[in-house]
Amino acid sequence: MEEFGVDENWKTDIILGTVLGILFTLFIRSDSLFGFGIPLFSSVFGFGTPYGITSYLSISTRFIVVVLAAPILEETLFRGALMTLITNMSNTTIGIIISSIGFALFHWNVYGGMALSASLMGAGIFGIISCMVMLYTNSLIPPVIMHAIVNFSIFSEQIGWLSIG
Repeated sequence: MEEFGVDENWKTDIILGTVLGILFTLFIRSDSLFGFGIPLFSSVFGFGTPYGITSYLSISTRFIVVVLAAPILEETLFRGALMTLITNMSNTTIGIIISSIGFALFHWNVYGGMALSASLMGAGIFGIISCMVMLYTNSLIPPVIMHAIVNFSIFSEQIGWLSIG
Protein backbone atom coordinates (compact mmCIF):
# COMPACT_ATOMS: atom_id res chain seq x y z
CA MET A 1 0.00 0.00 0.00
CA GLU A 2 1.35 3.40 -0.98
CA GLU A 3 1.74 6.30 1.42
CA PHE A 4 -1.10 8.77 1.51
CA GLY A 5 -0.47 12.43 0.95
CA VAL A 6 -0.76 15.33 -1.43
CA ASP A 7 -0.11 14.69 -5.10
CA GLU A 8 -0.85 16.38 -8.41
CA ASN A 9 -4.57 15.63 -7.98
CA TRP A 10 -4.95 17.83 -4.89
CA LYS A 11 -7.53 20.12 -6.54
CA THR A 12 -9.72 17.16 -7.43
CA ASP A 13 -9.27 15.84 -3.87
CA ILE A 14 -10.49 19.16 -2.44
CA ILE A 15 -13.52 19.25 -4.73
CA LEU A 16 -14.39 15.61 -4.03
CA GLY A 17 -14.05 16.10 -0.27
CA THR A 18 -16.19 19.23 -0.36
CA VAL A 19 -18.95 17.66 -2.45
CA LEU A 20 -19.04 14.47 -0.37
CA GLY A 21 -18.93 16.44 2.88
CA ILE A 22 -21.92 18.54 1.81
CA LEU A 23 -23.82 15.48 0.57
CA PHE A 24 -23.14 13.55 3.79
CA THR A 25 -24.24 16.57 5.86
CA LEU A 26 -27.45 16.89 3.81
CA PHE A 27 -28.08 13.16 4.26
CA ILE A 28 -27.66 13.19 8.03
CA ARG A 29 -29.77 16.35 8.25
CA SER A 30 -32.46 15.16 5.80
CA ASP A 31 -35.04 14.69 8.56
CA SER A 32 -34.86 18.34 9.66
CA LEU A 33 -34.07 19.89 6.27
CA PHE A 34 -36.59 18.13 4.08
CA GLY A 35 -39.02 16.50 6.50
CA PHE A 36 -38.02 12.97 5.55
CA GLY A 37 -35.12 10.72 6.26
CA ILE A 38 -33.75 9.09 9.36
CA PRO A 39 -34.36 11.20 12.50
CA LEU A 40 -31.81 9.08 14.36
CA PHE A 41 -28.97 10.77 12.49
CA SER A 42 -29.70 14.16 14.05
CA SER A 43 -29.29 12.69 17.50
CA VAL A 44 -26.32 10.57 16.46
CA PHE A 45 -24.38 13.57 15.23
CA GLY A 46 -25.38 15.77 18.17
CA PHE A 47 -27.33 18.49 16.40
CA GLY A 48 -28.81 21.01 18.79
CA THR A 49 -26.68 19.89 21.73
CA PRO A 50 -25.64 22.98 23.72
CA TYR A 51 -22.09 23.13 24.98
CA GLY A 52 -22.33 26.25 27.15
CA ILE A 53 -20.45 28.39 24.66
CA THR A 54 -20.80 31.85 26.14
CA SER A 55 -18.06 34.02 24.70
CA TYR A 56 -16.45 34.75 21.38
CA LEU A 57 -13.18 33.35 22.73
CA SER A 58 -14.80 30.02 23.54
CA ILE A 59 -16.56 30.04 20.16
CA SER A 60 -13.30 30.66 18.29
CA THR A 61 -11.43 28.10 20.40
CA ARG A 62 -14.13 25.49 19.84
CA PHE A 63 -14.16 26.28 16.09
CA ILE A 64 -10.40 25.74 15.85
CA VAL A 65 -10.57 22.46 17.79
CA VAL A 66 -13.79 21.00 16.33
CA VAL A 67 -13.75 22.22 12.73
CA LEU A 68 -10.03 22.49 11.96
CA ALA A 69 -7.89 20.38 14.30
CA ALA A 70 -10.17 17.40 14.99
CA PRO A 71 -10.73 16.44 11.33
CA ILE A 72 -7.00 16.60 10.57
CA LEU A 73 -5.96 14.66 13.66
CA GLU A 74 -8.76 12.09 13.56
CA GLU A 75 -8.45 11.34 9.85
CA THR A 76 -4.67 11.07 10.19
CA LEU A 77 -5.07 8.71 13.14
CA PHE A 78 -7.95 6.52 11.97
CA ARG A 79 -7.50 6.50 8.20
CA GLY A 80 -3.86 7.45 7.68
CA ALA A 81 -2.34 5.38 10.48
CA LEU A 82 -4.76 2.76 11.86
CA MET A 83 -6.42 1.68 8.61
CA THR A 84 -3.10 1.64 6.76
CA LEU A 85 -1.40 -0.37 9.53
CA ILE A 86 -4.19 -2.95 9.77
CA THR A 87 -4.51 -3.18 5.98
CA ASN A 88 -0.78 -3.88 5.73
CA MET A 89 -1.05 -6.53 8.46
CA SER A 90 -4.17 -8.25 7.07
CA ASN A 91 -6.32 -6.87 4.23
CA THR A 92 -8.22 -3.76 3.17
CA THR A 93 -11.64 -4.93 4.36
CA ILE A 94 -10.37 -5.67 7.88
CA GLY A 95 -8.55 -2.32 7.90
CA ILE A 96 -11.72 -0.45 6.96
CA ILE A 97 -13.87 -2.29 9.52
CA ILE A 98 -11.49 -1.97 12.47
CA SER A 99 -10.59 1.67 11.83
CA SER A 100 -14.28 2.58 11.38
CA ILE A 101 -15.28 0.80 14.59
CA GLY A 102 -12.41 2.57 16.37
CA PHE A 103 -13.61 5.91 14.96
CA ALA A 104 -17.17 5.18 16.12
CA LEU A 105 -16.03 4.16 19.60
CA PHE A 106 -13.90 7.30 19.81
CA HIS A 107 -17.04 9.37 19.12
CA TRP A 108 -19.31 7.38 21.44
CA ASN A 109 -19.41 9.91 24.30
CA VAL A 110 -18.70 13.02 22.26
CA TYR A 111 -22.42 13.46 21.63
CA GLY A 112 -23.60 13.30 25.21
CA GLY A 113 -23.83 9.63 26.11
CA MET A 114 -25.71 8.30 23.11
CA ALA A 115 -26.27 4.59 22.74
CA LEU A 116 -23.35 2.56 21.47
CA SER A 117 -25.50 1.29 18.58
CA ALA A 118 -26.21 4.87 17.47
CA SER A 119 -22.50 5.72 17.59
CA LEU A 120 -21.57 2.64 15.60
CA MET A 121 -24.22 3.43 13.02
CA GLY A 122 -23.59 7.15 12.54
CA ALA A 123 -19.87 7.60 13.06
CA GLY A 124 -19.21 4.06 11.81
CA ILE A 125 -20.89 4.76 8.47
CA PHE A 126 -18.95 8.00 8.18
CA GLY A 127 -15.75 6.07 8.97
CA ILE A 128 -16.43 3.51 6.24
CA ILE A 129 -17.17 6.23 3.67
CA SER A 130 -14.00 8.12 4.67
CA CYS A 131 -11.92 4.95 4.30
CA MET A 132 -13.33 4.22 0.86
CA VAL A 133 -12.77 7.81 -0.29
CA MET A 134 -9.21 7.79 1.00
CA LEU A 135 -8.49 4.50 -0.78
CA TYR A 136 -10.09 5.77 -4.00
CA THR A 137 -8.15 9.05 -4.02
CA ASN A 138 -5.01 7.81 -2.26
CA SER A 139 -5.20 11.02 -0.23
CA LEU A 140 -6.35 12.16 3.22
CA ILE A 141 -7.49 15.53 1.86
CA PRO A 142 -11.06 14.50 0.87
CA PRO A 143 -11.83 12.73 4.20
CA VAL A 144 -10.42 15.68 6.16
CA ILE A 145 -12.60 18.13 4.21
CA MET A 146 -15.66 15.88 4.55
CA HIS A 147 -15.06 15.63 8.29
CA ALA A 148 -14.57 19.40 8.63
CA ILE A 149 -17.84 20.12 6.80
CA VAL A 150 -19.81 17.71 8.97
CA ASN A 151 -18.19 19.13 12.12
CA PHE A 152 -18.90 22.68 10.93
CA SER A 153 -22.57 21.80 10.51
CA ILE A 154 -22.69 20.37 14.03
CA PHE A 155 -20.73 23.33 15.43
CA SER A 156 -23.03 25.82 13.69
CA GLU A 157 -26.11 24.17 15.14
CA GLN A 158 -24.61 24.07 18.62
CA ILE A 159 -23.81 27.77 18.77
CA GLY A 160 -27.03 28.83 17.09
CA TRP A 161 -25.71 29.90 13.68
CA LEU A 162 -27.74 27.21 12.01
CA SER A 163 -31.15 26.38 13.40
CA ILE A 164 -32.90 23.99 11.11
CA GLY A 165 -36.02 22.09 12.08
